[in-house]
Amino acid sequence: MSKGTKKKPKEKTPPQSLLPNSELSLSTHTVQKPTGYLQLIRQNANFRNLWLGQVISLMGDWFNLIASASLVAHLTQSGLAVGGLFVARMLAQFFMGPFGGALADRFDRKRLLVVTDFARAVIVLGFLRIGWGLLAAKRTQTAHPQVTTTLPD
Repeated sequence: MSKGTKKKPKEKTPPQSLLPNSELSLSTHTVQKPTGYLQLIRQNANFRNLWLGQVISLMGDWFNLIASASLVAHLTQSGLAVGGLFVARMLAQFFMGPFGGALADRFDRKRLLVVTDFARAVIVLGFLRIGWGLLAAKRTQTAHPQVTTTLPD
């Protein structure tokens, strides 16, 4: 390249469609044909894996909510305490939502998703550890009467 000549900028090509043959040409503009949800799940392996992971994760969240509400209702016999549990769970999302949006804009979303899901897994394993500890302590009530005063029936 000689001194004084400028490099021509590359022309940007439109993004490739998720599905083959799904583009319609209108004069100089390219418009993507709408893709059906089920078709997208069948044909795009990355989206399918993400979708299945989110379905499993949300099922776990709902099971956790039901188990937590049942436990609070059983231990306290109070509807107010169950309502407090629901409020506490929603307040966390309410206050952390704006921070999550800012983090998603600032950092790589894929890495952020992996880190937050790993943190959630650690928290769930902590719940399981506490549950197993309570179960083991409940079994030793007859051998150690002092445990009876610390555990609810």
